[in-house]
Amino acid sequence: MTDGDHRSAEPSPAEIPSIPPTAVAAPSAAASHSRARPRRPWGFWATMGWTALWILVWILVQVAASVVYVIVQMAAGPSGDPAVAAQRLEHDGLVLGLITAIQTPFLVGLTAILAWIRLPLREYLALKPLRWKQTLVCVLLLIALVAAQDTLTWLIDEDIVPPFMAEVYRTAGFLPLLVFALVVAAPVAEETFFRGLMYTGLAASRAGHLGAVLITSAVWALIHVQYDWYGIGCIFVGGLFLGLVRWRTGSATLTIVLHAVSNAIATAEVVVVVDVLG
Repeated sequence: MTDGDHRSAEPSPAEIPSIPPTAVAAPSAAASHSRARPRRPWGFWATMGWTALWILVWILVQVAASVVYVIVQMAAGPSGDPAVAAQRLEHDGLVLGLITAIQTPFLVGLTAILAWIRLPLREYLALKPLRWKQTLVCVLLLIALVAAQDTLTWLIDEDIVPPFMAEVYRTAGFLPLLVFALVVAAPVAEETFFRGLMYTGLAASRAGHLGAVLITSAVWALIHVQYDWYGIGCIFVGGLFLGLVRWRTGSATLTIVLHAVSNAIATAEVVVVVDVLG
């Protein structure tokens, strides 16, 4: 073959397929975005800021539902008194069940978004599969704690069932809704945030695990303003127990279950005191 044949066999520049610049740049941009995305929990102050936002959403949903309730009560008849409706609202079990069921999707959704921005949901929120032996031991410890608290409450002549809870039960209207709100909705909404997102952020900061246990327990107890100071103190102790379980097991799934069991025990006590003991 002659040199002319070699030259004629080579493709001309026009015949060489060109690669679009975007085809090369796209993977590079994606990789750059992946590297730029934070792979660690929110810091201490960011976590506390998101806690304030979570509580604000929690309050706003309650206020909005309460306003609707008062308006409905006033529209029920010409004698509707907003002051009376507002006073009933504080201990109305039906309204409590509705509000809790309504606000739970908002709270869980907010928690999921804040976690997803930084880490995979299961990792950030510590949603691990349950280990049944571990779960059984923790449930037994919880029952022992509840028994100790009830004994102390009886010895110092406090109400084992707060009057607030007794009135909520009497005005439940549709009892399954109240049970769902207390045993399912509230534990899921509160634990995914307090022992999930909030705990993870605080534990990864200088506060460490001990600080995370104390701070999450304190904030969680203080949002239960419907109770007196003794009741808030008992909730704080319960929060310490849940926080320690979260620390030792690394699982918020387990604290959701324990919170649900605790609320189920409290609900059963209300039924006994109101319906059996009168």
